[in-house]
Amino acid sequence: MATSANLHSIATLQNPEEFATLISEASDENFLVIRDENGNGLTHLAALHGNIPLLRFLIENQILEVDALNKLQQPPLFFAILSGSLETVRVFLEEGASFDVADANGETPAHIAAKVNNLEIAEFVSTIGVDLNHVNNMGETALHVACRLENLNSVIALSAAGVNQNAVSGKGATALLLSAQRGFDEIVRVLLGRGANPNIPDKTGNMPLHFACANGDHQMAELLCEHGAALNVHNHELLSPLHLAAKSGGLELVRALLYHGADSIFPNGVGITADVTAYANGHTEIGKLIASISPDRFSRLRGQFEPLTNKPRIKLK
Repeated sequence: MATSANLHSIATLQNPEEFATLISEASDENFLVIRDENGNGLTHLAALHGNIPLLRFLIENQILEVDALNKLQQPPLFFAILSGSLETVRVFLEEGASFDVADANGETPAHIAAKVNNLEIAEFVSTIGVDLNHVNNMGETALHVACRLENLNSVIALSAAGVNQNAVSGKGATALLLSAQRGFDEIVRVLLGRGANPNIPDKTGNMPLHFACANGDHQMAELLCEHGAALNVHNHELLSPLHLAAKSGGLELVRALLYHGADSIFPNGVGITADVTAYANGHTEIGKLIASISPDRFSRLRGQFEPLTNKPRIKLK
């Protein structure tokens, strides 16, 4: 007898004879109304397990609940996506499941696919007609979700499908800024390659480059600079990326910023330049480097000044 207590075990059955026995022991009506503590029916759970034989059996017996909703207003399609099985997702497409649906959290199939980090699933859902720019209750698009979870495959699929790269979340962040803040270098590379704008600030005035510099991530900073990140801008604390780099203590990071045009005498909100910030934080070599490079002098020496792993070919005094 199928009960809510053993519903999850039933959802893993693979033998058609066991399915037939199950049906014979329960009336169709009772069989269909059984739910677990979250309101999931057998169709939900079979989808979650990617149990194609059971799903086909339910279809043949006309008891597949394509549009049934659990307590979060999620149909079985969401669970099929979570299974990571493209074949399972296709079953629900064939049975007429709606992809134009959102659950109680405002999440669509695109948001769910973004969580899975399965390239095939994300590509399929992204090209089936789902609104990729729909925002959930947190103000996030599917791309925000993929970036927040560092799901590179989902980011690749969503970006290729034409999602709005520059959408701002309810917390005021683009997907690029969120990824830069968390140090997700490969995702930042993908987003920039797809044309994401590196100069959209969050609610605190920080741009992706501010976060890269605060984190001491010179490779990400270099990447952002190569894609047009603004260098001589203040956040709401009136700090520039160079000030943050001087504070974090990365010599190669500072070298990269100067190479790309950071103004060594651009002051913070109280008139302090980045070299003073470096000295104040115990980074003497960085302070000397910044102090030695005036904008006029740097314009003359730029051809001899290499960022990152290469050192200057001249001695800076």
